[in-house]
Amino acid sequence: MAKARENGMFNIQTEKEVSFAHIVDGSVKCGVIHGHNFVFVIEAISRTLVGGMVTDFTVLKKHIAELDHKLVLSYRQVGDGNRVYANGKEYIIPREECAILEVEHTTAEEMAKYFAESIAEEYTNIVSITVKVYETERSLGSYTLMKPYEEKFNVRIEKKDEEVEKLYE
Repeated sequence: MAKARENGMFNIQTEKEVSFAHIVDGSVKCGVIHGHNFVFVIEAISRTLVGGMVTDFTVLKKHIAELDHKLVLSYRQVGDGNRVYANGKEYIIPREECAILEVEHTTAEEMAKYFAESIAEEYTNIVSITVKVYETERSLGSYTLMKPYEEKFNVRIEKKDEEVEKLYE
């Protein structure tokens, strides 16, 4: 396993474009079924490489690919059978045409957070991940998740602090 220098980090970035529809509860303009060609940009940072990589780009993109050509829903919008509820309306939509996310709203910001957390859970070597979700070329929501430093890293810093303190005694 390759390691970065003490202060170094490995950084990768990939993007995936997908087309899907969503309904944003509580929004007048976006509270109806509508779609975008979304672009997801994923940046992952790691102190270590596994098999020469932070992770495989294809593996990162698989999380996003599952949304392509679906109606993306919040878990709160899903009813029994094929029923979907949003903004006081009821829709009947075949479940296989939907992607259900554990988010309150299917906004760019909440989807960015959802995918950052999902990816971070899967890859233990990633210490920071940023997901940007572009609804248009100029409109995006993003989320950055930073994992706490490893315990052994903290111990090393504490020992250095102790060494510095001894110099001043």
